[in-house]
Amino acid sequence: RNTRPSIALGHIAHSRTDGSVWHFQRVHGQECTLVVVDTGARQAHATVSGLPPGATLRSLYPLHAPDGAVDAAGAAIVDVAAQAVRVFDVRG
Repeated sequence: RNTRPSIALGHIAHSRTDGSVWHFQRVHGQECTLVVVDTGARQAHATVSGLPPGATLRSLYPLHAPDGAVDAAGAAIVDVAAQAVRVFDVRG
């Protein structure tokens, strides 16, 4: 985790909770990492806002999980398994 400056040194931005889901961005310079945590007993479909419009979300963890996309309004829908974490590199 410390190989990404945004995780090791960055500040937290756009931290929000919605039910059992907590999501936030870690930002350092031009690098942005999105972290989505589901603490609930069921899979969640989280709506994440505050992202750069049109950005892509490259899945970092789990490594082979699907990537995502951000719409023109700066929002993305992210599926998260129960009691799991998703981590994305935000590009754009």
